[in-house]
Amino acid sequence: MTISKATLTTARDSGVLVNKLASKISCISYQSMRRSSRVLREFVLYYFPIYNLSMNVFFRFYPVLGFIEALVYQTDDEVEKIKVKAMKSSNILLGIPSKK
Repeated sequence: MTISKATLTTARDSGVLVNKLASKISCISYQSMRRSSRVLREFVLYYFPIYNLSMNVFFRFYPVLGFIEALVYQTDDEVEKIKVKAMKSSNILLGIPSKK
C-alpha cells in the first residue's frame, strides 16, 4: 500500500544487464482497487438507468474511472499514514508517551 521504488533493468550493447533505480513510480494497491470498485458499482447502479446508459458504456470508460477512483483511495491512505507518523513524532518532541 505504499508508494514504492521500482528497479529498472536495461540491456546495453555489451549484453550486460544494468540495474538502475528508477524514479518513484506510484503503485495502486489491491485494497484501493477493491474499495473503488464498490463506489463504482453504486455509481453505475444509480446513474446509468437515469441516463439510459448500458454496461458497454461503463466498460468503455472503466480504465479511467477505475484508475481515478483507486488513486483517490490510495492517496487518502498515504495521507492518513503521513498524519499518523507526524502525530507520533510531534508527541515524542513534546514528551507525550505514545499509546500502544
